[in-house]
Amino acid sequence: MEKERFKYDLSEDDFSQILDKAKKGDKDSIQKILEIFEDEIKNLAKFIFMPEQDAIQTIKLRFLETILPCNNSLKKKE
Repeated sequence: MEKERFKYDLSEDDFSQILDKAKKGDKDSIQKILEIFEDEIKNLAKFIFMPEQDAIQTIKLRFLETILPCNNSLKKKE
């Protein structure tokens, strides 16, 4: 029997819309993305050799750094 991976039932289009809004800085969409992956993040944190809450926060930070554009260092100086 295959275990259900995510607690959210979203179509690919719905997820893409949320992701696009998150990339534009919409805080509600960013929070929704983190909620969607919350169970997976907690599961991955078990395999990191540091306190669980520190591991969760580290994963969330790296996850957000991956999916969100980095506007600070990529802007052209004029």
